[in-house]
Amino acid sequence: MGATPRACLSNSVSPSSSSSNATWRVMTEGAVLSASAAPRMEPWTNTSWKYFSRFWLISRMVSVRGSVAHRATKSPTNCCCSNACYAKQSASPNALPTKDAVRKKEDAMPRHISRNPIARVLAMTAALLGAITGAPAAAAEAFPSKPVTMLVAFPPGGPADVLARAMQPAMTKLLGQPFIIENLPGAGGAVAVQRLLSRPADGYTLIMGSPNEAILAPLSNASAKYKPEELALLAPISNHPLVVMARNDLPFTSLEEIIAAGRKPGSQSLSFGSPGHGSMYHIVSEYLAQVTGAKLLHVPYKGATPMMQDLVGQQVDMTILPNLGASIQMLESRKIKALNVLDSRRMPTLPDVPAVSESGIAQKSELVYSIWLAVMAKSGIPDDRLRVLLEASQQAIQSTEMAKALAQSGVQPMKPQSLATSAKFYADETEKFKKMARSIQLTAQ
Repeated sequence: MGATPRACLSNSVSPSSSSSNATWRVMTEGAVLSASAAPRMEPWTNTSWKYFSRFWLISRMVSVRGSVAHRATKSPTNCCCSNACYAKQSASPNALPTKDAVRKKEDAMPRHISRNPIARVLAMTAALLGAITGAPAAAAEAFPSKPVTMLVAFPPGGPADVLARAMQPAMTKLLGQPFIIENLPGAGGAVAVQRLLSRPADGYTLIMGSPNEAILAPLSNASAKYKPEELALLAPISNHPLVVMARNDLPFTSLEEIIAAGRKPGSQSLSFGSPGHGSMYHIVSEYLAQVTGAKLLHVPYKGATPMMQDLVGQQVDMTILPNLGASIQMLESRKIKALNVLDSRRMPTLPDVPAVSESGIAQKSELVYSIWLAVMAKSGIPDDRLRVLLEASQQAIQSTEMAKALAQSGVQPMKPQSLATSAKFYADETEKFKKMARSIQLTAQ
C-alpha cells in the first residue's frame, strides 16, 4: 500500500464518535448477516480468527480514511477520488494511484459496491469468510481420490503376486479407484520396502508383506536402510506353515532321524539350501540346528528356483520352505520328499506328512514356524484412511477370487483382526525374529 497522505492523517476518528459507531454497527451486523447466510462450515481455528481480525481492522481504516481526508480539505465529495485530495498527494513520491486509475477499478465493480465504502468492505469480508471457512472442507478430501498401488517384492507368478492379483478386482470395486499391482523384486524384498517408505504416509501405496522383507531384510541386508517399526501390518491374509523337504534318496524319513544322526560321533553335516542369506528359511534352519543339535551346513542361493533345481538334482540334501508354488508340483511328482510340517497340525494338502508336534523331539514347541502374508503400509497413515483400507482389504480377502487362490495354495485365510490386534501381532513377530537372529549371530551382509 502506498504512503498515506499527510492530510488524511491529520485528523483521527475516535471509536466513540457517532459516525464511527454507526459505521461499526453496520460493518459488524453486515458481517454477522453474511456469516449466518453462508452454508455451515467447520469451526474457525485461532489462526483463522487472527487473519480475519487483521483484515477487518485494515478494511475499517480504509473505509474511514476518505471521509477524514475530505473533512480536512473541505472537499464536497465523500471519497478519496476528488481532485482536491489528489492534488495534495501529487507532490509525494509515494503518492496513491491517480484518479483515473481508481475510476477504472471502480467501474469494474458492481455499481452498488464501487460507490459505497461500507458495501465494499462487506463484500471483501464475505469473500474472506468464504476463503477461510472453505479451506478445511477442501482439505478434507474423500479417500481414496486416485489410484492405490500395491507393491510386491517378488517377480510375477510367485505366491505373493498371485494373492495380490486375486485381491485386485475386489479392491478396485470397494475403493472406487484402480488398484495397481507393481512388482519390485530385489535385495530380499528391500527394494520394494524402500520404495514404499519413500512415498508419503497417505495410504496410496501398500505392500504385500511378509517377515522376509519387513523384519529380516534390515537385520541381514546392509543395503536395507530401514527398521521393521517403520511399517505397519494392516490386514493379515494367510499363514503358510514351513515344511522340511529333502532329496529323494536321502536315507532319512523324518526330522527326528536327522537330529539323531547328527548326534552320533563322526557324523557328517547335511547341507541345507535357502533362497538367500538372512531369509526366514535360512534363520529357521540355523535355529533348528542350534536348539536340537542337528548338524547342518548352510548353502545360500540367489532365489528359490535355483535352490529347488539343485535339490531335485541331489546337489543339496534338504531345505525348509512353505508348500507353495514349485514345491507343490515337485512333491506331487515325487521329485523330492517332505519329512515334517513345522506346525501343530498336519496340512490338508499334505495329509500323510506328520506335524512336528507329533514327533518325539524335545524342543518341538520351539519348531513351529509359518510365513504369513499381509497387506502392509508405511507407519503414520491417518486413522480414518487406515479404517477405509482395512475394511476394503478384509472384504477382498473373503472374496471369491481370493478363496480360489488360497485353496490352490492349500492354506486358509487368517481371521480378520482389528488394527490394534494386528499391531500387537506384528510387534510380537518382530521381537521373535530379532531374538532368533541374535541367537544364531546373524550378521548383515
